[in-house]
Amino acid sequence: MSLDEKYPVNVAELKKGDFLSPETCEMLTGKKRDNPRYQFAMQSIREFIYRESEKQGRPLSCGIDGDGLRIHTDAEASEYHRRLHYMALRGMRRSMKRMVSCVDRAQLTSFEVAEHDRETALAALRVQAVREACRIERRKHKELTE
Repeated sequence: MSLDEKYPVNVAELKKGDFLSPETCEMLTGKKRDNPRYQFAMQSIREFIYRESEKQGRPLSCGIDGDGLRIHTDAEASEYHRRLHYMALRGMRRSMKRMVSCVDRAQLTSFEVAEHDRETALAALRVQAVREACRIERRKHKELTE
């Protein structure tokens, strides 16, 4: 089954600011809103719309809004993806802490220790690079607002 058959929505007709009602989303997903898998199906539709619109050369950002799906306006997309970006950065820092704290190196083979140490060092470099970029960003912002 192709994605077109799975989600019978004409992405070319969607435009920024559109809202797909919960009823339309139920029809597209084949699931009722009270089904626990409904939200997962909504995420699949969201990804489908993004991929298909990107193929058409006009990527659309959309998010789950209540039980429906909102195609973001440019302002909404800017805010949504900025928040998503910062959430990912926080997640990266949490993941780094867990890489260190949740692994008992004594329980690993020498090969696994070497691999773990290498990956932990790379993750630490990434986290440090992001921290430094944030410091520079804050410094520049402070200079501009003084």
